[in-house]
Amino acid sequence: MRQATGIDRTARQYAFDFDDPAQVAQSMRYRDQEMAANVVWWQRHTGTKVLLSAHDAHVGYVSSDPAHYPKMQGAFLREGFGSGYMSVGLTFDQGSFNATGPDGAVHRWTLGPAGPGTNEQTLDRVHLRDYVVDLRSVGAPAREWLTRARPTRIVGTDYPDGPYDIALAPTHDVLIHLHRVTAARLRDR
Repeated sequence: MRQATGIDRTARQYAFDFDDPAQVAQSMRYRDQEMAANVVWWQRHTGTKVLLSAHDAHVGYVSSDPAHYPKMQGAFLREGFGSGYMSVGLTFDQGSFNATGPDGAVHRWTLGPAGPGTNEQTLDRVHLRDYVVDLRSVGAPAREWLTRARPTRIVGTDYPDGPYDIALAPTHDVLIHLHRVTAARLRDR
C-alpha cells in the first residue's frame, strides 16, 4: 500500500505545469512536503529513529532559493517532529563530487578552495581540518557570524548551481565542515 502512495504522490507532482514558473515553485513545495510526510509516516509506522539522507537544501529549515523552493523538507519535518528533528548540513572547502551537468550527464566536478567572503572559506580557517559544530549552542561572537547570510556552495543533483546566500545557524542544527571531499567512484551502468 505504501508503494502505491509513493507512486500516486510522484504522479501528482508531474501534474504541475513546468512551463509556468509559479507552478514549478508549487511543485517543488509539494515535493518537499510529500518527502517529509513519507519520513513522518515511516517514523510513526516503525516507532524508531529515522536517518534521512538528502541534499543540504532539502534537509534544511530555510530555503536558499525561495522563488523556486518556497518551503523545504526540513521545515516540514520540524513541524511534524518539533525538536525531535535535527538538520545536519555539510560544507567543504575544496575537492571533487559527482553531479549532473547542463548536458544531462553525470560528471565529476572538481572545485578549488572556496572564494573570499564565503561561509566555506571562513569555516576552513578553523585550526581543525574536519569538524562538527552544534550550531544550537555556539556562543558569541561566532553565533552572530553564523546568523548572517553569506555566499555558500550548494551541491545537489545538478551542478553548477549557486552559490546562494545562506545563514548557517537558522538553516541547520549541526554543521559538518570538511577541508577536502572526494567524489565517489561511479559503478558501470
